[in-house]
Amino acid sequence: MSGHSKWSQIKRKKGVEDVKRAKVFTKMAQVIALAAREGGSDASSNAKLRLAIEKARTVNMPASNIERAIDRGAGKSSGAQLQEILLEGYGPGGSALIIEAITDNKNRTIPEIRRVLETGGGKMANEGSVLWMFEKVGKVFIDPENKNREDLELQAIEAGADDVFDFEDEILAITNPQNTELLKKNISDFNVKTKSSSLGFVPKNLATINKEDLSKNETLVEKLEDMDDVQEVTTNMSVVDYEILRN
Repeated sequence: MSGHSKWSQIKRKKGVEDVKRAKVFTKMAQVIALAAREGGSDASSNAKLRLAIEKARTVNMPASNIERAIDRGAGKSSGAQLQEILLEGYGPGGSALIIEAITDNKNRTIPEIRRVLETGGGKMANEGSVLWMFEKVGKVFIDPENKNREDLELQAIEAGADDVFDFEDEILAITNPQNTELLKKNISDFNVKTKSSSLGFVPKNLATINKEDLSKNETLVEKLEDMDDVQEVTTNMSVVDYEILRN
């Protein structure tokens, strides 16, 4: 009986992982199709498509799925027309949010995003009221590989990064969007392993919020990113350092 129970748990866990993987592939297919529609199906002359394909490969998206997405974007297969939308919002405690989505029906997607925001204690913002707090950049994600992180950061700067951020499982180097591929190549020339590269937003400054609101924001961002049409959510939140405040 215990063996059957264990198999049920494994099967259920595998089912959940399969669903997550399928959702990631669907989102990547949207990015690839949109890039192909905007700049053509030839990746050698379409930088946005190259970045999208590279990112798809990092999540082990099958080549056949990538090809189908390119064909859809190039109009070689049927499917509703996709469009990119950028929404602005506020989270609990006054944090600012940039929500990037790709949809075939914005009249469906926008109300759904508004509902998730309001349910999570946030709200939609007027166009332009939040966007000015963020900067569009090129991102290159570095795999630390147990190397000295300070050395990696210095190498990224020497390779042309405008700024570097050290996270628990990766290092993020940012640059002008047009220099993303060049920065990735320069970093690789230092024999440094990169995970992926992409275009996105970073906050110009961080907004300080309390720990309770931080938890609410994290939950809200997770729910937004779990939506089928949402590609990425960027926030400017930073938690209050209570240790410093007490000293």
